[in-house]
Amino acid sequence: MNWTICFVASKLDPAAMNMASILRDLYGSDEFRVGPHKAFISLVEGSVLNAESLGDLGASGADLSVIMSRHSGTPGSPVITTHVPGNFGEAKFGGQPQDLSTSMPNFMKHFLMEASVGCEAVGYAVELEPTHHGPSMDTPIAFVEVGSEEWNWLDERACGLAVKSAVRAFSKDWRFTSALAFGGPHINPKFTRVETFTGYAIGHAVRKFDADAADEEVIQLAVERSLERPQVAIFDWKGLKGAQKARLVSIVEGLGLKVLKARDALRGADLK
Repeated sequence: MNWTICFVASKLDPAAMNMASILRDLYGSDEFRVGPHKAFISLVEGSVLNAESLGDLGASGADLSVIMSRHSGTPGSPVITTHVPGNFGEAKFGGQPQDLSTSMPNFMKHFLMEASVGCEAVGYAVELEPTHHGPSMDTPIAFVEVGSEEWNWLDERACGLAVKSAVRAFSKDWRFTSALAFGGPHINPKFTRVETFTGYAIGHAVRKFDADAADEEVIQLAVERSLERPQVAIFDWKGLKGAQKARLVSIVEGLGLKVLKARDALRGADLK
């Protein structure tokens, strides 16, 4: 399938603008091709977190969107991350409560795999984040971020690695089994290892903080809003309370997903 891909950057975001500049220099234009796919760069005036449509992102006509962004907060050290936007619970930072954007599990997996190859050379960790913050929209979208402080946002080596990893991800064979993930902290190293070492590609991920708010309706939405329909639900078994596990397992099994503990997924690691 040939897509039109929009790479979005907010003019308010120094990391995003750094990545957009590197991407433009890489191709010599704001419009280019990534393998068989058409692609273009969109610069927006305001924050992307409260966008309500592709038009708000300058991405009208795009099939897929990649939002280039700064990362702040956890873990507070140099990091390159990716995640799906949306909210399993309340909407403190844009989007709508219990509303999710459409995930791109294989894109995010390949992005992390590509970034992990060069991350030691630039001194950054590579991590998967859970689904959190806005915008909430039904089109396929992923954030790629560099953080966690201002000097990281201006780091051309790290931003260059993020951009090149995103581009390379679109040239890969998207053959991995799509999955949801549940449990653990905001940055969950188990899920990052699943992404980089196994045959599973995580789309939406529910951290422990959001587990109580994630009801059957929004979990069903997570299944439906995925470019590749999930087949498996991967649990950080010790990263949830007993009652949370019982409720969530019942929901995902009712939706036809196979339940798999993260440790068991990692025991079958077969990529490296």
